Amino acid sequence: MELRRVRRLAGEVTDGVGVDVGAPLLPLPDNDFGPVGVIEFYAKVKPTIGPVALTLGIAYAAEQDSLPASTTSIASADAAIPFRILR
Repeated sequence: MELRRVRRLAGEVTDGVGVDVGAPLLPLPDNDFGPVGVIEFYAKVKPTIGPVALTLGIAYAAEQDSLPASTTSIASADAAIPFRILR
């Protein structure tokens, strides 16, 4: 079983633009390889332009004993266009 603790703030800042910021903590028991708990920080901006819903995000994890690299940053982007399936 996995237990995540998340501190999060999300909502719409203006008409058609939402934000989501947070810091999930994944505490796992140490094992033979060392500590495995991870905390990261993320931010997402979610604008809607016409029918297109976009999500632009970045996540950052500072140097931790459980991560192989000194720091880890990840950027992400997503676009969704709703459509109707006709029968």
